[in-house]
Amino acid sequence: MPLKRHQAKVNPAIPPYLTYDEQRFVEMYLATGGKLQAITKLWPNVTAEECERLAADPRVSAECEYRRELVSMVMHAGQSEPRPGHDPYLEAEHIANAFSAVHSRTAAPQKS
Repeated sequence: MPLKRHQAKVNPAIPPYLTYDEQRFVEMYLATGGKLQAITKLWPNVTAEECERLAADPRVSAECEYRRELVSMVMHAGQSEPRPGHDPYLEAEHIANAFSAVHSRTAAPQKS
């Protein structure tokens, strides 16, 4: 399986214990709106079966759900806090990405 190559990049002390490739899948899943076929086109080394397996993985789906809720919280001016026990750098990055996603969606187009 092509996803095994990054298993060494997992820090077992930091939940949700996602490998580098699983984190990459979460990013693609959120960016494509959950369209597995689009992910397989963007990430040719991953089969449709592997995408389905990753999408069904409870750890991956929990991370996707957390990231969606984070964007929703930011959109509604909620206070976002890093999750205890998680990598603080990645948590800050997720929060910053949520702010960026919200502001790119709500930014009015500039008229010249």
